[in-house]
Amino acid sequence: MIELIKQFFLLGCMSFGGPAAHVGYFERVFVKEKRWLSADTFASGLAISQFLPGPGSSQLGMYIGYQRAGYLGAFGAFVAFTLPSFVLLTAAAVLNSGAQASDWVASIISAAKLLAVVVVIDATVSMGRKFIGSLATGTMAVATTLWLLLTPSGVLYQVLPIVIAGIVGAIGFAKPQSHHAPVNIAWRRSSVILGLFLLLLTVPWLFNQTLWIQVFNLFYQAGSFVFGGGHVVLPLLEPLSVTLSLIRR
Repeated sequence: MIELIKQFFLLGCMSFGGPAAHVGYFERVFVKEKRWLSADTFASGLAISQFLPGPGSSQLGMYIGYQRAGYLGAFGAFVAFTLPSFVLLTAAAVLNSGAQASDWVASIISAAKLLAVVVVIDATVSMGRKFIGSLATGTMAVATTLWLLLTPSGVLYQVLPIVIAGIVGAIGFAKPQSHHAPVNIAWRRSSVILGLFLLLLTVPWLFNQTLWIQVFNLFYQAGSFVFGGGHVVLPLLEPLSVTLSLIRR
């Protein structure tokens, strides 16, 4: 457990480039170097993290942590990987609130953007070489890319290609499983976790009078309905900031 937290904390300090780049870091460290999970297990976790709403790299990290040390491993991986970003971004926000520090903080952010472009391109190319291994998967990748480029932005337009790709994969590429987890136990646990997700999605609206609950509601709703990783949520942050400024008044 200590080794897991250590590895994710170090990756959190050095993993530049966003969710697409983080996948490459995770594969190199946990599949190739540490051999904590197989390439097929990693690919399954990557597929699940892209299917679910929210930040894909954090979800993939929790998946790896769960495979290694259960629920505590998933929680520890999430905290350790996101803690450096939380501390640094909070410090940058505090410093950027002052007029004297805003110029050099903006310069650092501009330089980081240039670095992120290179890292994301490298990660995208390496992922494409690994996971697009046939004409069928290549066709699906091209068709999905064209769909997302040519259709308006929105949850429906994002979910539809995911559902279609899942159906095609289940019908045409499903592999027979050599063993099965206890179905009843798995369904009970899944129902409890899904119920908690829905509870946090609805119940806080009943106590929406305080500022911190209103902030929680706004960001939880945004994270629950945005698919495709952290970069997809960026267009929502500006209207969220406007809404929060209105709430504080």
